[in-house]
Amino acid sequence: MAVANLLFSAGPILLLIFLMMKTTPMSSARALPLAALVTYGIQLAWFRADPTQLHASMVARLLVALTPILIVWGAIFLFRTMELSGALETIRSWLNHVSRNRVAQVVIIGWSFQFLIEGASGFGTPAALAALVFVRLMMVGGETSPVMQIGNSLAGSTGRWWPYLASYLGAVGAFFAGSCTISNLTFGPIQVAISQQLGLDKTLLLALQSVGGAMGNMVAIHNIIAVCSVLGLRNSEGAILRKTLLPMLVYGLMAAMVAMLLL
Repeated sequence: MAVANLLFSAGPILLLIFLMMKTTPMSSARALPLAALVTYGIQLAWFRADPTQLHASMVARLLVALTPILIVWGAIFLFRTMELSGALETIRSWLNHVSRNRVAQVVIIGWSFQFLIEGASGFGTPAALAALVFVRLMMVGGETSPVMQIGNSLAGSTGRWWPYLASYLGAVGAFFAGSCTISNLTFGPIQVAISQQLGLDKTLLLALQSVGGAMGNMVAIHNIIAVCSVLGLRNSEGAILRKTLLPMLVYGLMAAMVAMLLL
């Protein structure tokens, strides 16, 4: 039963990753609704979720999505206004006065741009609706939700190797939520429980959890959609995910090496 729960929990995620990373990738606007529909069916048919709670969660997420969509729309509107009014040319001229070094200009722009993305973090484009619904469906059910099933299965199956893989659990949480904070709130208690069961340093595991949350932001579908939305990149989500997945895995190996030195 535990194996079946894990398969049904991970199935929609694997489907989403496959659809967005295959040779001819599907856009997030199509892949996310399909993954959400599959998750909806699994929640009702396999996990026997309460239909009222399930439907209420979906409606709540759709309403919540309106706010970030307006934020992204405002960001794009501001950019276009600056472009058409000549404000961007003024900024470009100012940057040339600050420094003619192109690298320095890129650093300044990148540092400022992160605040724009932070304001739209986790959201963007019409796919935001499906993304939020999909994430909410994966988290319905509390301790028996698909996300918790994946986390507990990952924790239980790795045993004493677990400290070296703890960061990947944090990455799973951030992949769904687009937030290191939410990942820590969701999986932090699991990390604490594992440290107590195996007699490991709680601080180390929680540190790896937080590192994993940062790792997961590299591949968080919310963040990828937000970037594509603000930059006007159409159907590029899969390509970005393919390029960020490997660095995330390498980052996790580096965290495991540090954990090995500290144990």
